[in-house]
Amino acid sequence: PQTGDSVGTDAQDANFSILASSDVFTKTELCNCKDIVWKADDCLSVWEKGSASNANVKLTLDASTAETQNGLFKGNLTPAADFELYAIYPYNAEYGNDPAALALTIPTVVDQSADVNSIVGDSDFMLGKASSKEYDADKGAYKMLFMHPLAFVQFHIDGRDCIYEQATIKSLTMKADVAFVGAVNVNLEDGTVVSAAQGDEGKTLVINFPATAKMKDPQDAWVAINPVDLSDANCQFILEMTNGQMV
Repeated sequence: PQTGDSVGTDAQDANFSILASSDVFTKTELCNCKDIVWKADDCLSVWEKGSASNANVKLTLDASTAETQNGLFKGNLTPAADFELYAIYPYNAEYGNDPAALALTIPTVVDQSADVNSIVGDSDFMLGKASSKEYDADKGAYKMLFMHPLAFVQFHIDGRDCIYEQATIKSLTMKADVAFVGAVNVNLEDGTVVSAAQGDEGKTLVINFPATAKMKDPQDAWVAINPVDLSDANCQFILEMTNGQMV
């Protein structure tokens, strides 16, 4: 994760440790994805299955494992001898107690991110699972693998040699008849992300571009969306320039 919850906690009294790693992006040969590394002050929200007392527990990255792929997270958690844990990154104190019904929002307005790695933990989130059977004796921690439930989409805009090449891009808007961003319900137990959008909510995504985004210079933008079926969703893509021209 490139970003995380910036509010850390003192882990010196932590009695539980998780060794967290992330699965690889798919099609890494196409999008130049880097290995995911944990950042200082990264935190996880963790739940024990069937335990009301171990709900949305905050585990904080041990500083010694910052900038590594295998982060050691510590916190105050005392699970049963035989347990299953669910987690989400990044941490949020408002997630609640039920790991099968978390309310999240996939952003509907974002700024251009040319690097797919930069949206992890910002527009994207990761889900993790662990159990009492996955103990790493060398690290003194339980192993937890995180996965990305959202889909990553790359927009490539190349305006060289077109009539708009001197224009500056203002925004790119994607529309569909099916909600693909906005409010979602996340079930950590089965790893599903289901849209909770009402009406037209979640059917429009706007990517804003900086003043340096000229049409004559190829522009890339990465976004994270809910991986719903958009094959018959009447998708539309509207590119707007700062001078009012639209494509």
